[in-house]
Amino acid sequence: MTRSKAAHLLLGHVFVFASAALVGCASATPLPATPARAAAAPATSTHTLTSDDCESLAQWILAACHDRGSDRGARTEGWCSDIVQHTLPDDRAWIRDCAAHVTDMDEACFRSTRSVPNLMDCDAAVSR
Repeated sequence: MTRSKAAHLLLGHVFVFASAALVGCASATPLPATPARAAAAPATSTHTLTSDDCESLAQWILAACHDRGSDRGARTEGWCSDIVQHTLPDDRAWIRDCAAHVTDMDEACFRSTRSVPNLMDCDAAVSR
């Protein structure tokens, strides 16, 4: 048998097998419908951060402010200055506000970026 005849014969067997499989699937009894699962509630966290967590988060934000390069717009400069001012030892207002309002989900937003405008968006999304 020549190579082309063998290939043609093999292709014919594959076609017959595939056809049989399709017919078998088409004649199979359909599976019973499964009830739709209820939509899962969105994952939200009401757990607020501790003061220590807020200290760590403040360091993350301050590092991003320090390393922002040429992004020295008035808006970002003012926001970063506020964070610096309100995390100093004599003024812990940002730390107190963080511990009262920033949740685990908010922290995930902050820690997902080093971009100051994005950090500002995370800060604006905190429920206060």
